[in-house]
Amino acid sequence: MPDKTTAIMLVGDSKRIKNKPYRIIQNQMLISHGYNTIKQLFKELIIVCTRNQKNKLIKHNITCITEDYRVGPLGGIKKGAQSTNSKYLFVFACDMPYLNPQVIKYMLGKKKDTDCVIPEDNMGRLQPLHAIYRRSRVLELLRNGYPKNNKTNYLAKTMTKVAIIKTCEIKKIDKDLKCFTNINTEKDLQAKTAFNQTQ
Repeated sequence: MPDKTTAIMLVGDSKRIKNKPYRIIQNQMLISHGYNTIKQLFKELIIVCTRNQKNKLIKHNITCITEDYRVGPLGGIKKGAQSTNSKYLFVFACDMPYLNPQVIKYMLGKKKDTDCVIPEDNMGRLQPLHAIYRRSRVLELLRNGYPKNNKTNYLAKTMTKVAIIKTCEIKKIDKDLKCFTNINTEKDLQAKTAFNQTQ
């Protein structure tokens, strides 16, 4: 049964890769990989995009809502929180082609009585765009504006009841931590395309 948590996909503007969400990896648009994985897990999926991306998404028959806060991912998370009544949000970026359903299910199992469930990568860095947030706390923290640097980690570092999923826990499910892979540059895109062609 799909989880009652609402999934929020963020589609922003990339300065380093032109038309990033629509580039092809393994015979699918980059955005489609995460979309198809998440649709199997959640009853509600909301795609939040910038105004620049709206017409492109519509062209690809993808329904979305727009935000115009111009503060990066925090603006998208706030808009997503305003667009649902779910208690929790699973937030992820559109450029993550290897989301792991079992990792996400594991995280969902940790959400009870928390404000945030957030994993660490193998460098000990928090992954705020692969995290679960209590909707009411998101709206509370962003009601009056944003931190000066607009850092996405602001939510997890400000919330009080935070469950951090250690790398060793994730590796029991996804030993190479592929679930955190995102595509940031043309070099990343070419490397993943070449990798997939050799499989």
